[in-house]
Amino acid sequence: MRVVGAAQPGGPGSTAASAVGDTAGLPSPVRHRPPAIARPPIAEPRSV
Repeated sequence: MRVVGAAQPGGPGSTAASAVGDTAGLPSPVRHRPPAIARPPIAEPRSV
């Protein structure tokens, strides 16, 4: 039954998969987005 719950979206599997992905060092688009959004504002003043 644990496998079924983990397979369901938003279930324990989602959290576990995220933790495993971070530990495995897999490309995390969610983590890369925040820094990218914070950089553009800093790059705009330079262009101007």
